[in-house]
Amino acid sequence: MHLIPREVVERKLLETGSQPKTFARMCLIPVSHPIRKQLWPRLINLRFGTSLATSQLEQPAQIVHYSFAVLGYLEVRLLLLFPLSLCMVTQPDGTDASVGAPTPCPSSHHSSDTPSSLTGYELADRRLQPTYWLNARGRATLLSLMHEVSLSRPELVYAPQAWAVLALLLHFHPAAEALACLLALLDQPDLLVQSKADWRAVCLAMEHLGAAGFAGSRAIGILRHHQAAFQSPGSPNRKGEPETVTTPDNQKRTLTTSTATTTTTTTDDEVLALDPNPRYQLATWAVAVWLLPFECIVPLFDCFLVEGPKVLYRAGLLLWRLASKSEKPGSNCDLANHLIKAATTSAVTSDSRIFLRKIYNIRRFSKTHIQVALSKVVKMLPSNAGLELVDCLVVPCVLPGQRTYTAFGQVKAELAAKGRSSLRPRGSPAHNSVGRGPLLPSSLISADEFSFLIAGIADETLVQAYLPTLIFSSSTDGVSLNTLFQRCADHAETSGRPETILLVRTASGHGLVGAFCSQVWQAGNEFSYYGNGHTFLFRLRPGPPRLWKWCMDGAHGTDRFQRATARFLEVGGGLDAGPAGLRLETGLEMAQSGPSPTFNSECLIAPEDREMQSDLGEGKVYCHFRVSLVEVLGFKSAAF
Repeated sequence: MHLIPREVVERKLLETGSQPKTFARMCLIPVSHPIRKQLWPRLINLRFGTSLATSQLEQPAQIVHYSFAVLGYLEVRLLLLFPLSLCMVTQPDGTDASVGAPTPCPSSHHSSDTPSSLTGYELADRRLQPTYWLNARGRATLLSLMHEVSLSRPELVYAPQAWAVLALLLHFHPAAEALACLLALLDQPDLLVQSKADWRAVCLAMEHLGAAGFAGSRAIGILRHHQAAFQSPGSPNRKGEPETVTTPDNQKRTLTTSTATTTTTTTDDEVLALDPNPRYQLATWAVAVWLLPFECIVPLFDCFLVEGPKVLYRAGLLLWRLASKSEKPGSNCDLANHLIKAATTSAVTSDSRIFLRKIYNIRRFSKTHIQVALSKVVKMLPSNAGLELVDCLVVPCVLPGQRTYTAFGQVKAELAAKGRSSLRPRGSPAHNSVGRGPLLPSSLISADEFSFLIAGIADETLVQAYLPTLIFSSSTDGVSLNTLFQRCADHAETSGRPETILLVRTASGHGLVGAFCSQVWQAGNEFSYYGNGHTFLFRLRPGPPRLWKWCMDGAHGTDRFQRATARFLEVGGGLDAGPAGLRLETGLEMAQSGPSPTFNSECLIAPEDREMQSDLGEGKVYCHFRVSLVEVLGFKSAAF
């Protein structure tokens, strides 16, 4: 065994000039090497001038081991200069490993045929959600951090690569450190895709790179054959004059370019369906490169941090070459599936050394070629008038019109992950947390219960673009109805949203009822009602959860939504001037509930919590009950 100080390895890898590029390409640091606990943050700091904190290696002497017994000739020659361990392993955990990365488990790290079930975030693409070797705890942390990104970067529209990058980071770094690294990468221009237009351009640029000769004559020839077969005679899809390009070996080639068309899809099944257009099937390369085996994607990401997106295009070109071997000119185009299969099951991608050697054997490939290809796509895309938010290239986890928090509610483990520790980065001057509170600030309501309430709100803008915030709690603000009114008024003035959710817990702690209120609470006279038909009553506990919406029958007394004086507040006028659907007294310690014609509701309180009960006939009752806690939730923009 030979020893070399870790500082030597870092200097060889992190110093400026061309040497880091060569080292990153050829050294192939094992995924289980302990230096990976610091490698990516240090690379980010060096290449982009950030100040990310890094975890400390736990080897006291900070020494790296290597053995010549398992090395080939080329590796021995390299490691004479840059020795690294090729045999150090750790126990599989998936998150916050103390040294190095987890040992891979013998199961598939993703599914190429079905979308991940871990959906619910606006920035992610439902086709691109690999979790690699993250365990259940790691996946829960990944989901939570993705939502943290959407909160701290409200200007982001679409960042499909962020999911995969964050999943990789979580294999080697604690949650806060991984989040800080991702935010630092998102701050760099032209590094990670951050809009739908940019994602479309990246996906479609591969065709132009192939037309320039970098994918090989077979790949581009089969693509052109499929395109010709796809277009019916006389179709206007193919436009423009033949284009002459120069290949890397200085040979002239005449190609016919075509104008892209957009297939608009709206449903979950349709949006994930395979598009028959060969151009859009080729665009799957941008997804496939992130679905490489873990032992292959990790060293590729090393090169990405050193060289930028060009290395991803190289990988895409190689996958296209591999996929074209399975394509035949006379067969139907199945390029998308062949690209995924090439990434996940090919013998080339199963060996990172072979894979990297082949992508760097693509000669004379430069950033200029990428810029030219992107510019051609940008010129082509405006011909699609009225480009849709969702198409075969852009497949967000949360589709337009889908309720964000309804989708968010599918993620059962997130709150447990958030409650385990703080997930925000600390100590980085450029990437400190924006200081937002928990996603659900209430101490009374769970994520599932909140999702149930959000699903009942009719205002799409409110549920799509606003976050809950606690504006009053009797445990901290006191049991004053006047204070509750003042807190609601102040919040409505600053946020511009008058809507609130009133939560009332019974004295036993087993009952939880309340109302969604459409207008800001304010004390008036006892004969004045306000609010609108968006108001509703609900009971969350004891279950099953239930809500009562406006009955809209037009009869007298069915439009009494909210009423308040200095002595009480009410939601839902009562039956025959009786007790309201829900009424809170001035001290916030006693309350009433009875049937309300406005919502066609029953008494909200279970029998065991009723202090006093009166029978109104026909099975209808009203009651008095004691209150242990009152909370009012408001809504604020995610940008604040």
